[in-house]
Amino acid sequence: MNHESTQIDTNSSFVKIRVHSWLILLLLLCVMAPCAGAAPKQVRPPAEVERLYNQLGATMTCTCGCREVLLDCSHNSCPTKPEELRFLRGLCEDASMDIAAIRAGMAARFGDKILQAPSSSLLYPLLFVGGLLVIGVFSALVWAVRKGRAAPAALETTAVKADDPSLDARIEREIKEID
Repeated sequence: MNHESTQIDTNSSFVKIRVHSWLILLLLLCVMAPCAGAAPKQVRPPAEVERLYNQLGATMTCTCGCREVLLDCSHNSCPTKPEELRFLRGLCEDASMDIAAIRAGMAARFGDKILQAPSSSLLYPLLFVGGLLVIGVFSALVWAVRKGRAAPAALETTAVKADDPSLDARIEREIKEID
């Protein structure tokens, strides 16, 4: 009789192990099911991603208030540029999105302000021309001051005749004194 009870215990522990195995497998399947149903994200080739990133980034405006092109925002500590560029690159990597969908995604995340075409400001060309004018005026003033100082010295010298006998006598006398 002892022998039979041992046999039953072995079978019942085997059944318990099997039931536990099935329960663990079922639990893993429940946990992993959402991951298995998701289709893998389609990814564009890196060259295409870079082309789209530069093309779209050049047509968008940074939302920090600088009114500059998103790719060229010159603020040292721009609070929005890094996040905007990271999100744009992520959208460009997704091959299922076309240009219109990427623009719509950026507008949905950061508002329509990002889609405004950056205005070509005349500020920088005007500053360049103004700087050249300031340098030109300063150079002209320096030239005029130098010319004005050199003119009186030229007026102080008197014209000396080359045939003046008193000058020749004076030169000869000074030469004899030196010897």
